[in-house]
Amino acid sequence: MSHVFSEKPIQNIRSVLTSVPPEYFSRVFNGNNVFPCICSAIDWLSVAIENIDFYPSFPLVGADHESAIQHALLLMRVSWIKEAIDQLNRIMNKTTKTYLVDDRSVFSNATLDDNDYFQELRAMFAAHQTNLSPALYNNKSNEKGFFASWPFGTYDGLAVFIYSKKQNAPIDKIVFPYKKIEEFAFKRYSYLTEVEQIIEKIANDYYNKTNNS
Repeated sequence: MSHVFSEKPIQNIRSVLTSVPPEYFSRVFNGNNVFPCICSAIDWLSVAIENIDFYPSFPLVGADHESAIQHALLLMRVSWIKEAIDQLNRIMNKTTKTYLVDDRSVFSNATLDDNDYFQELRAMFAAHQTNLSPALYNNKSNEKGFFASWPFGTYDGLAVFIYSKKQNAPIDKIVFPYKKIEEFAFKRYSYLTEVEQIIEKIANDYYNKTNNS
């Protein structure tokens, strides 16, 4: 079953941001001007989830450039969600760590956590074809030098071949993991509910102080 990426937390957060002075947020966050960072993250999240489709069409055989581009755009949108949530996590928790760092509950890779695994998927399907991690492929010696083909259609979904510069090395096929990409995005987007609660508490404290002054 598909997850619902509700706009309600975004709308509620924006409502608070328009009613509480930026200077008050600075006081709450030890003098740091976090207001622009929060606004920026919310803007990007709003665009990222708008009509997002986690199951774009794909050809059953051969290459379809438009389909490959739609899959790449999906990965870029998920990347926007990830980066915006990372930024909000750094602000709200006053940390430098990436959100859900070391979590492996989605892709279950022994070497890469989910964040790094997603970056690898984004590289091979959306960003670039070189410098791929040996941790994902049939590479017990851990040598470098892996390259992705242009995506092509299969009965299981869009896929890429992974070539090694090592002679006679096996060629791996990676199929686009649609359900896991959606789960990865939803686990991160769900943090926005916690952000909403934190910001609403800040707003309530502001209103109480204003009314009592």
